[in-house]
Amino acid sequence: MENSRGLVAKDMVTVTLVDKNAAPVCSIDEPADGTSFEPTDAIVVKGTGSDEDGTIAKAVLKINDKAVESVATVPFEYTLTDEQKEPGNVKISLEVTDNYGKTATDEVTIVILGRSANSPTRVTAKPTRPSRSANRSGSPRTAPTCRR
Repeated sequence: MENSRGLVAKDMVTVTLVDKNAAPVCSIDEPADGTSFEPTDAIVVKGTGSDEDGTIAKAVLKINDKAVESVATVPFEYTLTDEQKEPGNVKISLEVTDNYGKTATDEVTIVILGRSANSPTRVTAKPTRPSRSANRSGSPRTAPTCRR
């Protein structure tokens, strides 16, 4: 800024922008991490999410990294299909997005018991011997007689 005498004054101002948007929070309430299930069990995923300074705009549920459900309201429930219950580890993740675009994620891994369709089957065979009590024709054996 210049005054009437031609003198210039300068001052530095620092402006810091603060993002006051708090990130949302979410959780997978059921099933618990590490829980084991039989393939025939009904497995219900229950998830919640909240945002202290806004709203949840979207919630996406993923099973083994594949999106299976996208909803705009929480809490929610989702039942795994038979195809999603292959034996082994199953990763379940939930990501929520608030109305300003911030996200939060929660993840659990469950175990489906049993053998997978691709598991090799081990077969143990025992050799069979003909019975000592029968001859080749299947008739009972008679004790040999000795003649002198």
